[in-house]
Amino acid sequence: MTTYRERREARAERLTEWADKRYAKADALREVTPDDMRHDWAFVSQPGHLPERSRMNARDERAYRHDLKASAMDAAARASRPN
Repeated sequence: MTTYRERREARAERLTEWADKRYAKADALREVTPDDMRHDWAFVSQPGHLPERSRMNARDERAYRHDLKASAMDAAARASRPN
């Protein structure tokens, strides 16, 4: 039978693992778009619909969401660790 402290520690470990996976997904999404394209001011500011720019923005949004969720998981892991 596990104690309350052991269950909390196990939960914190799971949350930390999940957060690490989310951070890795966010990094992978950001690496898809080459830096020369991301820093090309003409590409970024050109008016009209550019499919590649839309895909880049969508990937950035997903990466941002992964980072938010990972930060929340890290905070929950810190809060659930026994003192």
